[in-house]
Amino acid sequence: MDKEQFSKLLLEQKEKGRVLLSIISTMHESRNDFGDGMAILGDVELYYVPEDELDGFLNKFEGWRSYMSELLKTQFGVDDQFVYDWDSNVGTYISKREPILPQLKKKVNRGLSLIESFLQRLDFHFHDDVYMEKASLQQLKVKSPMVFISHSSKDRDFADALVVLLEDIGFDSSNLFCSSIDGYGIGLSEDIFETLRSLFNEHDLYVIFIHSPRYYESAVSLNEMGAAWVLKTDFCSILTSDMEFSKMTGVVNDSKISIKVNNDDAPARLTELKDKLISMFELKAIDAIKWERKRQMFLDRVTNRKNDAKTFNDNKESLRKGYADAGPA
Repeated sequence: MDKEQFSKLLLEQKEKGRVLLSIISTMHESRNDFGDGMAILGDVELYYVPEDELDGFLNKFEGWRSYMSELLKTQFGVDDQFVYDWDSNVGTYISKREPILPQLKKKVNRGLSLIESFLQRLDFHFHDDVYMEKASLQQLKVKSPMVFISHSSKDRDFADALVVLLEDIGFDSSNLFCSSIDGYGIGLSEDIFETLRSLFNEHDLYVIFIHSPRYYESAVSLNEMGAAWVLKTDFCSILTSDMEFSKMTGVVNDSKISIKVNNDDAPARLTELKDKLISMFELKAIDAIKWERKRQMFLDRVTNRKNDAKTFNDNKESLRKGYADAGPA
């Protein structure tokens, strides 16, 4: 993107940092009193902020921090000084052995100072010949399309069911990436973050987000969401049966049309997604009766199972066998 577009995004993130500071001003902190110095012994936590307040803030802070990191990497490359300055100075560690709210303010203020520094350095950076040459080459590069399934590793069984459904409409490892599914993920000895970065840089991605309570507990998942938003990739959101629209936070939220697998409109929404993907990827149309059967098998699978951590080790071969036994239309 050009200097004007990038400056606008930095200013937006600067404003979000100021919002984070205003949130801190509404939070409450207390000091545990164990009496006569006992509080400083061992690993006792001296300071306390209500869990809902602290977790709510940290989720917003991590979304801001990860978005800025991906924005800088996308614009300048992973080895750029801008990226190093941000990743090395804006961390997430919180000590409960010292006042918590001042720590939070320090982290946000450090990020705001860096954003201001980035804005002041843009004139120099955008006139750098090496950067301009690299940007021109990147624009000339033709990207191949690919579906990217962004999900928590704890939702592997759900992701596997979705991969099988996509296989039935014509996808394979050449145009589908799903990190937790054999044959569709990270190769042996490959670095997951470098692989993800290459996907975003080298492919015209269509991202399918699997929203679940577990998704928002995963830093990797939130980074994927931030990167997709920075790159303005087209996307679709699918909610697990234990996920509510009101719980969708971050840059991809409930303001976008989504598919909730246990809602009455789920079959129609899935058919819309199927038709869109077939058109985008120029795939051969699937027989309508066969599609309805495959779609219903997917919905039965992902809505009848209990969505908690104990079920994520289900044997995925039983799912694939079920699809095979259905036979051709």
